[in-house]
Amino acid sequence: MRLSISCFWGVCGALSVTFVAAFLPSAAVVAQERDFEAEVREAESRITSHRGELQANVERLATAGSELQEIQSTLDAASERVLELEGRLEQSRAQLELRQKEREAAEEDYRKGAVRAYQGEGVRDLELVLGGLLGSGDLLDPGLRQSLFGDREDLDSRRKAEEAVRQTVEVISAAESSYNVALEDQSAQLRRLEAERRELEEARLALRESIAGEQADIFRIREEERRVRERIAHMERRQLREAARQAGRPGGGQEVAQRPVEATGATVSAPLNAPTEELFVFPAGTSASGGSATGRERELEIAEQEIVAGDPALVERLPEAEYMRLYREAAAQYGFANDWYILAAIGEIESGHGENLGPSSAGALGPMQFLPSTWVGYGVDGNGDGEANILDPEDAIPAAAGYLKASGAPEDWYAALYAYNHADWYVQKVLALSEGYRELDREGLL
Repeated sequence: MRLSISCFWGVCGALSVTFVAAFLPSAAVVAQERDFEAEVREAESRITSHRGELQANVERLATAGSELQEIQSTLDAASERVLELEGRLEQSRAQLELRQKEREAAEEDYRKGAVRAYQGEGVRDLELVLGGLLGSGDLLDPGLRQSLFGDREDLDSRRKAEEAVRQTVEVISAAESSYNVALEDQSAQLRRLEAERRELEEARLALRESIAGEQADIFRIREEERRVRERIAHMERRQLREAARQAGRPGGGQEVAQRPVEATGATVSAPLNAPTEELFVFPAGTSASGGSATGRERELEIAEQEIVAGDPALVERLPEAEYMRLYREAAAQYGFANDWYILAAIGEIESGHGENLGPSSAGALGPMQFLPSTWVGYGVDGNGDGEANILDPEDAIPAAAGYLKASGAPEDWYAALYAYNHADWYVQKVLALSEGYRELDREGLL
């Protein structure tokens, strides 16, 4: 038992020693730690020493910088002093040179004065020379001065006057030179202005040519536009004319409005273009059946015996524009200037503005298709040639205007047109066609 306990405690002691030995540092480790700590302390000491040396070096550098600043300030001051001394030296040299020049100038003046005095050209110069020889320029006795120089003072005054004149001439010359310079400047400016004027003139001419070209283009365009408008107007008039020609009158018998003619005791019907009725003059009591051979022969007989007519084929055709002018003038003459289109419509329907002068199947003649018997009562000499020609538009158109006026125009156009041709369709046709002419005129196509 005791042996066992002893063994137990022996084993425990061995284990304790082993455990302590395992966890306690060895002597070598402790020694290494001590050496490391010593090295650390030595390094810290060296660092502290180096830090002190560095601080000392910084202080020395600061001191050296201050010394350098002082030295630089001293050098700057010395440089400024050197510059100041150099400036003074330069001034002294300049003053010395100026005095040297003044002395040389004085010597030159004295030399020139001596020469002039020797030549007798200057009283004052001679006095100065004598004064220089005697030690002073003011030592001459007044009497000696008068005897020496005599009239030279007058000569000197004259020379001064001449000098004044010379200076005046110089001033005038200088002024003339300035004037010439100014004149040259003015001439140069005028030349520049002239050059600019020529440039402007060339530009103006170029602009004028350009404008002329544009105006020519505008005129050409307007002329083309006018021709186009004329063609359009002509086509529209042809269409109106064709429509008027194709518009047939109603079938059946004719009705003729009869108007008494006091001179012959006959009746007058309204004028129509073939194949429509024309103005007829019938003896009282005859029938108005229209377009009979007997009526035509009677009208042609009247045309041959009682009125101026002639051969329609020999009548000179007037341009359509002339017809428009005659319509306007006749309408104005008989009091319906604003309705001249009605005359134009009648002329269009009756003869196509002079294209068909007749005679018609009823014997009607001229641009307004008057029956010769009607012309006897209503024909006029419109152009003042002494003849009332039924074929002449200058006579026939005013006659038609007078007939319309006598029949109620312009107060009652329906009655006037119904008298011209006793048919409702004819009145409506003339009024419709006249509105077409009014529209063309409003658009500037007539």
